[in-house]
Amino acid sequence: MAVDYENLTDEDYFACLKLMFNTDGWEVLMTELQEQSYQINDVQLCKDPDELRFKQGQLNILGKLLNLQETLKRAEEEAEEDRQA
Repeated sequence: MAVDYENLTDEDYFACLKLMFNTDGWEVLMTELQEQSYQINDVQLCKDPDELRFKQGQLNILGKLLNLQETLKRAEEEAEEDRQA
């Protein structure tokens, strides 16, 4: 399914992501990212500030992915409230 991102409505955007969240692949990915976040979160082994900043970046991205489903849910609720207002 090709998605025309330029002309995607909010409803279509939310529907596409919900479809992805309901796949086995998404569950596998979330499990793997959660496991990786525990390993990356150990900053005590950082040798220098550059390695610490690199781990911070990794954790930032992991956090965004791990929270994407909940973030989308809140955004959809806000969009619905805006449409009803």
